[in-house]
Amino acid sequence: MDYKGIKDLGRTTRFNALLYGFKKAIAIAIELRKNTEILETDNYKEIGSIDEDFVDLKYEYRKLIHHHW
Repeated sequence: MDYKGIKDLGRTTRFNALLYGFKKAIAIAIELRKNTEILETDNYKEIGSIDEDFVDLKYEYRKLIHHHW
């Protein structure tokens, strides 16, 4: 994970701590990190689904959806 990713995860964790409390925010952060490890691989065609909102663009964009509650 790069520096910006770590900073963003920290911001997200602080925000979630305000909404859900510290324990739940940490659990969400750990889960996010585990689920984003797949993005560090080169095999993007097997993850998520094609994002229909962006089909008109040059590149194929995929979306990953995971609910925390």
